[in-house]
Amino acid sequence: MSRHSITERHMRAMLDVIDEARHSTTDEVPPLSLLEGLGRLIPCDLAEFSEVDLPTRSPLGDQAVEYGGHYPLVDDEAWWRFKHQHPHCVAVERSHGDLAVSQLSDHLPTREFRNLALFSEYMRPFTTMYDIYREAARRRQTPVRLTLRELDVMRAVAKGLSNGAIAGQLVVEPSTVRKHLENVYRKLGVSSRTAAVARLFPETS
Repeated sequence: MSRHSITERHMRAMLDVIDEARHSTTDEVPPLSLLEGLGRLIPCDLAEFSEVDLPTRSPLGDQAVEYGGHYPLVDDEAWWRFKHQHPHCVAVERSHGDLAVSQLSDHLPTREFRNLALFSEYMRPFTTMYDIYREAARRRQTPVRLTLRELDVMRAVAKGLSNGAIAGQLVVEPSTVRKHLENVYRKLGVSSRTAAVARLFPETS
């Protein structure tokens, strides 16, 4: 995503993800909620954090959130043999810490990438997962049934009202509004107001 295409809605969604991670009560680094949030921001097959000591090839930390199914077991030997062909790894090693967000196609055409040994010897098994992920994405878009009161709450959320303001408008306790929101999040499979609004009212996003 170029900096020119970032809208106020995108910024709110990103700030929501960061805020959720900041308020995480777990000892995970980074908090798993951050990876889950990234998966909401950018539709993907896998959101992963990996830290490796390159000289010794020792893993220092690894967390992942999979969408739609389990990733195949990887061939570590093949990875280390062909890692130098991966555009992102090359970019990291040349960056000296100054990295920009990018995708593979920013570095080379997909056809060229598929001709690399890295793809044929290491990444090819991942392509068998695409149908599973597509089906999972389809299921995530299945219409969700909300109660009339849950819809009332979400319409107010979409207008930018706080829980307290919604409670006053609907003449209920703030705790009732929070409960409705929890139910909506559960039904939609999201964990923030922004994500719920984007799912329910995409035309306003």
